[in-house]
Amino acid sequence: MDFIQRYLCLIMFTISSLQPTQANSGPLVEMLAKRNVYKVRPVLNENTVTDVKIEVVPRRILHVSEINQEIKVHFWARFEWRDEFFQWDPAEHNGTEIIFVQRELMWTPDIVLYQSNTFEMAIPQSQTIPLTVTSDGSVKLLVPRIYVTHCKMNLLRYPFDTQTCTLKFSSWVQDGHSINLVPRTTALESTSYLFNGEWDLVSLTIKRNVLYYSCCPAPFPDVDFTIGISRRPWFYVLNLIVPFFILTLLSAFVFFIPPESGEKVSLAVTTLLSLVVFTQLVLATIPPASDGTSPIVGIYFVASVVFVSAVVVFAVFSLNAYHRKDSGEPVRKAIRFVVFTLMGNFCFKLRFLSRPNMKTENAQGRRRNPSATTETGEAAEANNNGAPKKMRKSGDRVYAPKSEENRRSTNGLFFVNSALDTSNEGTLSLDRATVEGRRWPSTTESVSSLIRMETLPGGTSAIQDGGLLGEGVNMDFSAEWVEVSRILDRFFLVIFMAMFCLMPVLLALQLSFLN
Repeated sequence: MDFIQRYLCLIMFTISSLQPTQANSGPLVEMLAKRNVYKVRPVLNENTVTDVKIEVVPRRILHVSEINQEIKVHFWARFEWRDEFFQWDPAEHNGTEIIFVQRELMWTPDIVLYQSNTFEMAIPQSQTIPLTVTSDGSVKLLVPRIYVTHCKMNLLRYPFDTQTCTLKFSSWVQDGHSINLVPRTTALESTSYLFNGEWDLVSLTIKRNVLYYSCCPAPFPDVDFTIGISRRPWFYVLNLIVPFFILTLLSAFVFFIPPESGEKVSLAVTTLLSLVVFTQLVLATIPPASDGTSPIVGIYFVASVVFVSAVVVFAVFSLNAYHRKDSGEPVRKAIRFVVFTLMGNFCFKLRFLSRPNMKTENAQGRRRNPSATTETGEAAEANNNGAPKKMRKSGDRVYAPKSEENRRSTNGLFFVNSALDTSNEGTLSLDRATVEGRRWPSTTESVSSLIRMETLPGGTSAIQDGGLLGEGVNMDFSAEWVEVSRILDRFFLVIFMAMFCLMPVLLALQLSFLN
């Protein structure tokens, strides 16, 4: 048992004898500090240049502010230099080879971070972490630091962007004739980097520069530490881009809602307001810069808001055309040409629209040319031979021609031209419920409309009038305005879907071009 205890004591003594002793370092530090009371640059010859080695090891990216264009990073900063006043012989001081000295007792270089937003020294004097000094005068400082520095953001590819930030370290007062700042290593260490949920560390580079400033003729060496960080985009894709994309696509359903529902404009305006909110979220995260670095996706968002605003206008046009069906107004020639001929044929060729029913258009053409009595009129005379000319007596009378050449029939409907003189007229009685409250033309008045006769059960007939006389021919106008509304919806849908598909393609091409 005693043998084991003696053996363990021998091992412990051997280990302690091999380690550099720090016993009684207080008198040694006091003696060395007296050599440089004024803490001047630690060289015996003033012409000697002090080499200061620097290295920064990134630990974690704390915050990246696109609006302020700054980055906040936690670093391990390492500095090394040689102090000729703090040298001693270990044999004369009980084998002491390493001592720890507070920074206020020694000279430290005035290294600053040039782009710092907090205006702090790279080697602060207030921290309690001491300097490590060896017997040959080598001084080392390993200090954790949080640097907040300016970083010019290029957000063109946001949120798929990669940012490059440079940290420039240099002496603020002493030029290259006094301090030679050099990198401690040729490659930065990244093994101790901690994971960040938004940014990935993709590159680390070191570069030494020698610059001349207008204030001083002497050179100023500096060391640039450049870090490249890449944004993780999936958070923004799932929470910003995809909802925006879906809302934009939702506005296309405005053209499928029937006009009589009254919800077309409501859906378009609601979608527009939602897109405006999403656009404001993007604009709140980017700097108000006009130097060409604004995000392309932001431009896409603004363009989508413009197109959805156009959807609101298109919906108003469609509703305007639809509700004109009750006005009794004919469709103008220019509108017929643009809508039926140009837009209708275009949508039909793209299979966005079935062939429109031109029955009402043909009836409109016959109305405009009442003298054109061809085979249709003859067939009408044959099919409607013996049709009664008198209807239920109601106390009101309307005049209709006795001659059959001005009477035409389509599917059991008798169309009579009322632009006739009174010498050739007979009388017909109408139901008061049909004609009550309407203005009737005089016997000498030319009526530029059709009188629509409809066969009723029991062999009787009713006359419905158009234009000045009521709803008969208005049904033809109504059908045309409904057709105009339908074609406008389909045409605007084609335009919207074309732009909806084209804009992401242009966005992808632009992003690939930037690479």
